[in-house]
Amino acid sequence: MNNEAQHSNDTGPDELISKTKNNSGKDMYDTKKEPRKSMGVYLKNQNRLIMNSIAIADKKAAILIRINTAIISALIVFESYFEGNASFNNQIILILIIGLSISLIFAILAAKPFSYIMYKVFNKIIKKKYPNLEENNFMIFEVPEFDKYELSMQKVLKSQNLQIGNLTRFNYFMSKSISRNYLQLEIAYTVFLITFLLVTVFYIRSNYF
Repeated sequence: MNNEAQHSNDTGPDELISKTKNNSGKDMYDTKKEPRKSMGVYLKNQNRLIMNSIAIADKKAAILIRINTAIISALIVFESYFEGNASFNNQIILILIIGLSISLIFAILAAKPFSYIMYKVFNKIIKKKYPNLEENNFMIFEVPEFDKYELSMQKVLKSQNLQIGNLTRFNYFMSKSISRNYLQLEIAYTVFLITFLLVTVFYIRSNYF
């Protein structure tokens, strides 16, 4: 008994490397041990983080949309007052209209649902590599017949690799979409800030200098 224990402890590094290579050839998700569970929990948490990021982006876009629409509407309604007021000049009104309109456009683009650009991303990147329905039924732009969809879901239920793979591709697609939305929000908020900085500078210069 002691000889067997000593023999197991005397395993050389070459033998350990050989075992590692043999085990690495197996699919991690085919095992019932911890790596599969950990990967599933990780992807679910990442998916939750993505959904929270989308909600935050929508709230930030909604704030800008409300502010910009309110100011632009006020400028249009009280246009005659602003033109006759000596404190305001045509440059200030023009800067506000142009800047706030650009900010509003990018805020709306950030808040809108998936666009044709994301549809192209899905087709060129994901569907090109995974053309089968069961491999990408996480996001269906072209709704298939119910029988085909049901059959694909049956395949997903029976395969751990399809479940993990669908989650991974979904997270990738949503991450691409979120990065695009936040870029548009960055532009919208930056234009909004620059507009009011320019208006402040013109207002101070025209009234106090």
